[in-house]
Amino acid sequence: MSDPTELPRFGSMHGSVRSEDAPLLTGRGRFTDDIVMPGAAHAAFVRSPVASGRIEAVDTQAAATMPGVRVVLTGRDLEADGIGAIPPVATTNSRDGQPMFAAPMPVLARNYVRYVGEPVAIVVAETLREAMDAAEAVIVSIESQAAVGDVESALAEGAPAVWQDAPGNVALDWEDGDDAAVDQAFAAATHVERVRLVDTRLAPTAMEPRAAIASFEPASGRYTLIASTQGVAIVRKVLAESVFKVPPQQVRVLTYDVGGGFGMKAQAYVEYAAVMYAAQRIARPVRWVASRLESFLGDTHGRDGLLEGELALDSSGRFLGLRMRTSVGIGAYTTTFAAIFTTANTKNCASSVYVIPAIHVAARAVLTNAAPLGPYRGAGRPEAIYIVE
Repeated sequence: MSDPTELPRFGSMHGSVRSEDAPLLTGRGRFTDDIVMPGAAHAAFVRSPVASGRIEAVDTQAAATMPGVRVVLTGRDLEADGIGAIPPVATTNSRDGQPMFAAPMPVLARNYVRYVGEPVAIVVAETLREAMDAAEAVIVSIESQAAVGDVESALAEGAPAVWQDAPGNVALDWEDGDDAAVDQAFAAATHVERVRLVDTRLAPTAMEPRAAIASFEPASGRYTLIASTQGVAIVRKVLAESVFKVPPQQVRVLTYDVGGGFGMKAQAYVEYAAVMYAAQRIARPVRWVASRLESFLGDTHGRDGLLEGELALDSSGRFLGLRMRTSVGIGAYTTTFAAIFTTANTKNCASSVYVIPAIHVAARAVLTNAAPLGPYRGAGRPEAIYIVE
C-alpha cells in the first residue's frame, strides 16, 4: 500500500506550493482597486429607488454642468449608439417544449425599472466625490407601479406582471425524472413524509466588492476591462458579442486577485459595460468601485425559493420514491446561468447520499421585482440537500 501522505489531496500533492500565499499573506495582493491607471476618471451610478415603474424622464442637465463632470449617460444614450443588453448564456426548455423566457439585463434602464437599485444613469467626473455629488443631482421621474417582491406574491392569482410576455411571472416550468415510477412508489408506500421550506433570499458579501476599470483605444477600437471576475472568458464573450457587438478580440478582460466571489462574480455585469462605454465616450480610462450598499442592491443574490418534497417509505423505512418541487425567485432579469442553477444542479443532487429508486423533480423559475439571482455557494445543489435532509 502506498504511503497515504503521498496521495493527491484536492487535485494537488501535499508538497505543492501555492503561488498566491506569499503575496496575499504579506499584503501584496493586487485587487482591482489597487490598479493605478493614469488619467482615470471616476464613475458613480444613479439607481432606481422603486421596485417597479415606468421611467417618465431622466433630467441630467444640472448634473452635467457640475464641477469636474465629464459626461452623464442614460439608457437613451446607449440605445442611440446600439449598445445591447446582457442576455442569459445558458437556456433550456419548459416541460411543454417552449424555450425559457429570456429577459436580458439592460446596461442602463430605458423605459422601465424592475428592481430597487437598477442602474438608470452613470456620471463620470474627475474625482469620486464630484461624480457622487453629480449623481445626486440627476432627477429621475418614475411612475411607480405595483411590484411583486417574492415568489409567493409573484405566483398569486392576478399578480402584477414583471414582464408582460411572461404569463403568471413564470420564466420556466421544467421537470425531469420518471413521474410514473414515482406515482407507483407512492401508491405502494406505507409512510409518506412531506416538507415545505422557505429558502430565504440572501445577498453575497465578498470582502472585495465588485469593481471595474475600463479603457478604450480609439485607433484599434479595442476595449480593456479590469475587473474581479470568476471567469474572464464568459465575461469577454458576452460583452463583445451581445453588448458592444464587436469581435471577441476587440475586448480584453483582465482579472488579478479576487477577494471572494462564491459564484456572484461569475457573470458579466451591467456596470462593467457602462464604464466601458463611458471610457469610449470620453476617450479616457474610467474606474468604479461598488459601495457596500451598491453590492447589496446590485450584485446577483442567492437562494430565494419555495422548496417542497414528498418522500415515500416502506414499512421498514426504506426510501421508495421522491417528489421534489421548487419555485425559485430569479429576480427581474434572466442571468447568465439561471437556467442551470434552478434546474439541473438541483436535480443532480436530489438523492443526496441515499438510494432512492424513483425520483421526479419539477422546478419553476419565477420572475420577481428583485435583484437578479445568480449562482451562490453550490448554485442550486444545497437546495436539494436541504429538502432531502
